[in-house]
Amino acid sequence: MAGTILSQAIPIGLAPVLARIFDKSEFALYYLYFSGITMFFTLFTLRYEQAVVLPETKREANHLIVLASLISIAMGLFFSVSCFFLRDQIALWVNNTSFAKWVFMVPIAMTFIGVYQAFNYFLTREKNFLGSSINRITQRVVEGIVNITTGLLHIPGGQILGDFSGRIGVTVMSSSQSARLGFTLKDFDFKLMKSLAKRYYQFAVYGSFPAFLNSVSSNIPILFVSNFFNENVVADFGYSRMILAMPLSIISVNISQVLLQRIVEKKNKGENVYRELKKIFLMLLAFSFLIFLVLQFFAPSIFAFVLGAKWETAGAYSSILATGFAIRFAVSPLSCVLTAYERVKSLSAWLMGYFFAILSLLLFPNLSIESFLWTYTIIDVVSYTIYLWLIRRAVLKAR
Repeated sequence: MAGTILSQAIPIGLAPVLARIFDKSEFALYYLYFSGITMFFTLFTLRYEQAVVLPETKREANHLIVLASLISIAMGLFFSVSCFFLRDQIALWVNNTSFAKWVFMVPIAMTFIGVYQAFNYFLTREKNFLGSSINRITQRVVEGIVNITTGLLHIPGGQILGDFSGRIGVTVMSSSQSARLGFTLKDFDFKLMKSLAKRYYQFAVYGSFPAFLNSVSSNIPILFVSNFFNENVVADFGYSRMILAMPLSIISVNISQVLLQRIVEKKNKGENVYRELKKIFLMLLAFSFLIFLVLQFFAPSIFAFVLGAKWETAGAYSSILATGFAIRFAVSPLSCVLTAYERVKSLSAWLMGYFFAILSLLLFPNLSIESFLWTYTIIDVVSYTIYLWLIRRAVLKAR
């Protein structure tokens, strides 16, 4: 957990520096790239990397790493060729001609993510949590060094190069650590890999699509903004979302991981978790409400002071988006309840509904950016309120 917090703290600490040395056009370019990789990377291994922790033998785990890596490489080749031929059309749709030069980096980065994820699950399997934490920290350090260097030298696409360099570094480190812990290709058997693909097919069939819907719903708004507005608006919108998401990525995710384990234990003992979940939700809601109040009244001034005067507009956007992120912060850690109580259908139905609700933003291309942000916020508030109701119902039914 400490490694996760530190790895997230590094970009937070560098944010005021990067905000000043990069132009908004560079931030707009980076957010398009980052949205692309976070939308599609869940498809690149078909979720087979999650199965690495399950086999009893290390030999089978090794073959699952190879399977996930080969799928990721194949996906990378396919999407790379597609991006090469469609680069101009993609750049035209996102209203950013500079993106045509960088779009091919998206599938390559996703390939590295897929391979890294497979090796990282192997490290988890071997209980090498320290190594996994060091890898994440190293990724952020490499990313930060490249970002600062390219920013000071005014090299185009500097933040994309920084992200890409970090992903290469973490992939190399995780693979070398895995090799020391027993990963090898010496006894590779294609038939065994094929049988493992069949044994764990449910990860590909039932895991990939919901994860893909979730990642698309979270990241496609930046593409809509890029299509509707200019790159300055894209930069301000992307930066405000990034700042608002930081508490969610640091606190919320870690709470969810711990909470899942506690819920499963109590469920197996026949104990009810309603009171405990209610207490956790109210604590998260109180914390998110404090953040909401600060952002609602002081976000533009805070952004201008910490990040520079040019980001005051991003602070104004954060004031609007704060309501949606506040309820998301309070509800998201509880999402593991639906998994623990095997409410897969409820979760899938919500993901589908949220996906189409986000897509409905396409129906409003002529809105001002402020009206667009309010519409987006209303969608988030309504969707996550429904999500909370589904979680509550799942717990009450188990009483």
